[in-house]
Amino acid sequence: MIQNLFASQIWKSSLNIQQDIRNKFLISIEKNYKKYENYLHPTWPCKVHTTIDENNEVDYSFIISYFKEEYEKFAKEINLKYHNYNIHRIWYNLYLKGYNQELHDHIKGDILYSAVYFLKLHREHPSITFYNYTNYDAYYASKENIRNLYIEDNINHSITRNHFTLDVKENDFIIFPAYLPHGVFIQKTDEPRITISMNFTLENTYGSTY
Repeated sequence: MIQNLFASQIWKSSLNIQQDIRNKFLISIEKNYKKYENYLHPTWPCKVHTTIDENNEVDYSFIISYFKEEYEKFAKEINLKYHNYNIHRIWYNLYLKGYNQELHDHIKGDILYSAVYFLKLHREHPSITFYNYTNYDAYYASKENIRNLYIEDNINHSITRNHFTLDVKENDFIIFPAYLPHGVFIQKTDEPRITISMNFTLENTYGSTY
């Protein structure tokens, strides 16, 4: 029997959200973007239009239940003890040609997990890339004969690599531990890439958002 030891468990699913709801959501984001389109986060070492700290005038209430349902499925699947939780902070990131997201994590306070919903993602868009926080990839890099035993694009062998780009498509939803470093490579197309990000926290840690 195969068991995972010290594994970082990631949840990936495709959300069954009706097209009219997705369109309503996109219209809300596009309206917000037009109002604040010149805003880029002033302290991030990257280029991305984001509403993580301000200008977030989007109504997420009619879509939040989908995200909660997935989190509860995930928690049950990995046998987390029952707990009350909040979605604290939910925001969108919009990427255009030349935009990217720097390497970062979401470690803060009692954040349990973070999540990303790929609202608008085309084949030409960059996916999301996670980085090996263990540094064991340095060992495997120096032992090519050993490293070659592991398949490069197999997520179960990712401990041997410096980074791993997750295979995602539009309407996918992923949940991952807040400690996992991640980022987005530079976008090479003009078509907007739009994602919704959020953090799951223990209830009353920061006060409820949703």
